[in-house]
Amino acid sequence: MKRKLLFLSTCAFIALSGLSGCSNNPNNSLSEGDFLEDTFDKDGKLEISFFGIDLDSLQSQTEDTKLIIDFIENKFQVKFKYINGNASGWETVLNQYIGGGDVPDVFFHEVGQPAYSNWRDDDYLFDYGQYLDEYPNLKKAFNRYDEKSMKKFLGGEYYGYPIVMDDLTDSDIVNQHGMYYRRDWYENLKAKDFTPKSGRKLVDPEDPSFNYLNFYDLCDGFTNGDPDNNGVNDTYAYSLTKDGGAYWFYPILSMFGVTYDGWHYSASEDKWLPDCTSDNMKQALDFMADMYDQGFIAQNYATTLTQTMMKNEFVNGVAGIMTFNTNYNIGEGILELMEQYETSTKKVKDICRCMPIITGIDGTKRMYGYSNKYGFRSISNLASINKKKKIMSIMDWMLTDEGMTLLNYGIKDKHYKIENGKIVSLLGKNVNGLEKSLYDSDVAPGVYRIKGLVSWSTLIPTTIKHYEEQMQLIKAWDKQYLVANPLQYCSVDTDYALIISQLTDSISSCYQSIVNKSNKETRDSTWNNFVNNYNKKGASYITAMNMSAEEIGVEKK
Repeated sequence: MKRKLLFLSTCAFIALSGLSGCSNNPNNSLSEGDFLEDTFDKDGKLEISFFGIDLDSLQSQTEDTKLIIDFIENKFQVKFKYINGNASGWETVLNQYIGGGDVPDVFFHEVGQPAYSNWRDDDYLFDYGQYLDEYPNLKKAFNRYDEKSMKKFLGGEYYGYPIVMDDLTDSDIVNQHGMYYRRDWYENLKAKDFTPKSGRKLVDPEDPSFNYLNFYDLCDGFTNGDPDNNGVNDTYAYSLTKDGGAYWFYPILSMFGVTYDGWHYSASEDKWLPDCTSDNMKQALDFMADMYDQGFIAQNYATTLTQTMMKNEFVNGVAGIMTFNTNYNIGEGILELMEQYETSTKKVKDICRCMPIITGIDGTKRMYGYSNKYGFRSISNLASINKKKKIMSIMDWMLTDEGMTLLNYGIKDKHYKIENGKIVSLLGKNVNGLEKSLYDSDVAPGVYRIKGLVSWSTLIPTTIKHYEEQMQLIKAWDKQYLVANPLQYCSVDTDYALIISQLTDSISSCYQSIVNKSNKETRDSTWNNFVNNYNKKGASYITAMNMSAEEIGVEKK
């Protein structure tokens, strides 16, 4: 056992150094002696080490969190030992644990991590597929995704459980963002009959015909039309953040049929090519560059405008549009902040809304979504068979109606009651006089984190102050127009991890540079250099992605 773990430590060190190639277990099999012995606490409960992100609320539990965790631990006779990784440094923490020979029994990870192929090749990842017939709810959850594609993506078998983002849909494509906009600013422009510089008529952002040119005109009005009616030129249209590189470009890029990490099939070359170097992408970037030149986009977005600052400029009436999360906590918080603009005749629903998907340059509506999963939950293959089955039993139960009711509403007659067939909260009222939700910080926030074994989905309580307004934010991007990257389940060996990281960095650097440069020749030169360097450095990666697409049979269209 010691030899195997010492070897893993070496692999993890090499992976963190950007190298690869370790493997001491080419047959990808464990013998009975390789399994770690089970350990038990003083009460005889099986100890399970659980690694995740932001587990503070599990390490320091509220009274109600403890009641629910105790219920789960008593039901299954287990004791969780939490290993916490924060949002910015969790990968390093996980690699340190595994590299030090202390592989968590169950842990969160992403497939693109440099060490992933080493974990897989050296047999540290348990294959759920061996036992799925014994766990029908887990099996159903896996069946959301195409088996061949998912197994190929994970390296051959079900080496990780795809953690569900939205429990309430069977769709494989979801999106939990929206393009917030100042509805009252549009109404002010309409009332004063504002005419954009283009000479076109201003169009309602929620009119089905609203297209990318109408969006440009609205940005003109939000920047130059004194939309807040204060008589001062102190607003701009689109708040964009430097955080995330080119990620937050995607709603505008979608209007041009591309996304920064997407792919398209070229019939003339009979191969899949990255969107990031396409002519459509250049057209999209030129569109954004013109928005920047016109002052529609924050002039400091690429250097100093953080995600927090972006949100602040929107809620403080400086910017008229931003793209951000619309989930329960974020959406509710933004709507509460927007209450400062309420009047006797205007409510939040008249002030802050989310813009529906905009008709793009080709006359179609599309928004790039993502697969209905975020990261994977793996079980250590070094754990005993008994422990593996115990963890799967807990996960399978969490996916039942009983499990989900506990994880979403708490304990019956303590946190809720059933009245006329409906769940009625017993959690009391918050400062706004509305019923609390289970995940409120002073109730049981840790329950959301333990639910993260199987699901990141959050139900929005109908009793929150802005329930109807928030549902508008969430549903504005109609699911029928969501599209996914066609190669989302294609995978290449993590030997490519360093190259992919460098290519991704070059995308962000190039795109931000193009948008915030004022000279067309410089922009064109930046683009040409980027395309040439990407195609040169990424040639083998592009070939490998095409081979992966061929292996899993991605339809060429």
